[in-house]
Amino acid sequence: MIKKMLVSMLIFTLIPIAVLVWILVFRALADNPSNIQELFTKNEPTKFVFQEEEPVSNSLTSENNMNTTEVTKKEEPVKEVVTGKGSLKGTITWQYNDFVGTKGDVDAKIVLISETFDSSRYSDDDLSLLTFGITVGMEGVYAVNADGYGHYEMSNIPAGNYVLLVLSNKTRRNMKEPIDSYTQQTLRKVLNIGNFNEFGFLNLKKHTVEEIMIKENETTNFSHDFGYTYI
Repeated sequence: MIKKMLVSMLIFTLIPIAVLVWILVFRALADNPSNIQELFTKNEPTKFVFQEEEPVSNSLTSENNMNTTEVTKKEEPVKEVVTGKGSLKGTITWQYNDFVGTKGDVDAKIVLISETFDSSRYSDDDLSLLTFGITVGMEGVYAVNADGYGHYEMSNIPAGNYVLLVLSNKTRRNMKEPIDSYTQQTLRKVLNIGNFNEFGFLNLKKHTVEEIMIKENETTNFSHDFGYTYI
């Protein structure tokens, strides 16, 4: 009985104290509202926010592609076009008389004209000099004179198709006869000659024209005898 009375007295004593403590706490919190927010939020679990990775922009990708292409172009080897070379040689002769016979056509003119020769870059006066073996620095034209034995040789000539014009130095032709049609047609292909009468050496001296091919690392042979001179 006494124990029950002591427990009852203890309970009635503690309840007013607890109520008083809660009243004091809530008054203090009411004076500073931020404490209430802190009280209820400080123990909140931490939230983790994952940020998505931004995709690479198209402009950056394009720039990288351009750089890659540019590097690839720089690494490509430069292809050098190499033209093979060949040679041309032969002997030009004429008939001195029945007793002496064949002799070398000394200083005969041998002119080699490439089929790619651009005659439009030169005047008719310049082109007429070709009949004298004078090339005046023309590109794609090669000229040489026969030596004391009638021999000639040209080397380091780019491979390709050419027109070969050989003009005798020791024989003359009949100027009353027209220049043959084959010579005119063949020379027109590379020289675009309008009036052959202006090319005096063709009318005065015997000559021959041939279309030949210079082959790489090979020597082409061409020889010709002009026979007797016209008196």
